[in-house]
Amino acid sequence: MKKNILAFDSKEFKRETYITEGSKKEKYTHFYSPLGVGVSFKNDGLFESDYLKTTAKYAESFGIPLSRPFFSSNALKKEMGLGLKKAIPFCDNIVQELESYIKFIHISYVVLPPNKIPTVSVGGDRCPQKKINTRDFLRNLSPAFSYLTAWSMGERWKLENYELLLDGFRSKVTYAWNQLIERSYPRVYPRGDECNPFISFADLIAFLTDVKLYNADPEHRQLKPDNIHHIWDGYDFDVNVRFLDESGLTNYKWHTNDLIDYNKYLARPALFLMVDQIEKLGPKKKIDPSQTELEIETKPKKFHEVLQRMEPFHAATIYAHNKGGCVQFFDRYIDSDKIQDGDIIVYMGHHSKQIARTYQDGFDLEVMSAKELREKIKKENIL
Repeated sequence: MKKNILAFDSKEFKRETYITEGSKKEKYTHFYSPLGVGVSFKNDGLFESDYLKTTAKYAESFGIPLSRPFFSSNALKKEMGLGLKKAIPFCDNIVQELESYIKFIHISYVVLPPNKIPTVSVGGDRCPQKKINTRDFLRNLSPAFSYLTAWSMGERWKLENYELLLDGFRSKVTYAWNQLIERSYPRVYPRGDECNPFISFADLIAFLTDVKLYNADPEHRQLKPDNIHHIWDGYDFDVNVRFLDESGLTNYKWHTNDLIDYNKYLARPALFLMVDQIEKLGPKKKIDPSQTELEIETKPKKFHEVLQRMEPFHAATIYAHNKGGCVQFFDRYIDSDKIQDGDIIVYMGHHSKQIARTYQDGFDLEVMSAKELREKIKKENIL
């Protein structure tokens, strides 16, 4: 029997104010929590095709070039030039048009007030136990919150009956992860909100949950279950909320410094994007004595960060989506053992080409340059 899809993504939820001391004006974060969203879908195949059609329709009406099948909320705000005011209706229009495909959304966050719980003890299993600042602990949870949101649904949801899709994450090993994989077999999609339509939709829900709370009347702005139900009232799907607090802390804090290895659960085929670090080529830039301290401290963006706004990266996400896989920027210190038969390597640069060809001598891979991939997508009309 085909399982219904349950997709997860997360974002940072923070509220900031500016504090003025003398002539200095500094930003202060007075509330912070990871915010995770899970979306349960009906009619999965129909949803995917309608999501692409609906995205294309609103891209045209908002004057956005359709450089990929769908957009992450971050890309809409920054890359596509919509800004926050236009990104909100863009995403909300899509959600409203497709809400009949959604059975329920599940929203999770963390309640650990630093003024009441100033520190959290981590480690202790084959590594020293230490106390860290609660604010730092919460920020360390944020990159892990796609899987922690899935875990937060608890045993009563019978996750084994769903096909779990998780946005890529980075986390030290927790009891929560071990419990999750005992009850389910998730698939992990690095860059999920850019290459998987279900995770992309969960990203839109996470983004809208944040902004709807921010724009709500003062009585409903705080991150609380009743307020979350309030902002989604009127939509054609159920809303479940569960926050993680001190009572379950032993499950979602890490007890070891070992990172979770989810290679077994990585969505395949994985498209590994190998890119030469061109910022390291050539002589090191000398510091001009006339530069201000701010100019000296400002670091140029790494090439792979810039590349995310360029056509080669868009082509990689398009091809990964077409193949049903994921996109992973290749890091030889982290990803060397992840490549398997059937995967895809797209390279840019002489050094990366050599590495790609080396892997091709040992595995059955599809290997091409980013330029060749772009040409392939145009020729085969893949979008």
